[in-house]
Amino acid sequence: MDIPHHSAQDHYEFMLETFKSSDRAQRLWGTGSEEEVTEQVQLLQDLVDRREVNDQAKKAKKEKDPKRRDSMESTESQLCLEAEQRVAKRQRTEGLLKRRRKWSASSSTRKSKRFAWLKCPRVLSATTNSNVS
Repeated sequence: MDIPHHSAQDHYEFMLETFKSSDRAQRLWGTGSEEEVTEQVQLLQDLVDRREVNDQAKKAKKEKDPKRRDSMESTESQLCLEAEQRVAKRQRTEGLLKRRRKWSASSSTRKSKRFAWLKCPRVLSATTNSNVS
């Protein structure tokens, strides 16, 4: 026998509401003497208690979610800012390295041009001859 989910849920809700109203009335008109608790009453009371605990947990989670979301957003924005700063720093250092390499390459060509006359064969032979005599 297959019972549709919606029908079972409706029956469950009806049973709990009936129990709550009869329990409330019984508490108001109670005699103060202990009454025998049937298994059905005990099970319904357990269901009511579990439902209340579940509702409280849901409420606590709903209250916690916005705080968590705000915390995550602030952390996210902080991480984005740090990442942007690292990228900017890396670009600055790469730019400096390129300029240094370019400057050192151009200075080495300037030095080689400046001292090119020393490598000239006539100068080399003249300096070796003057050192010998």
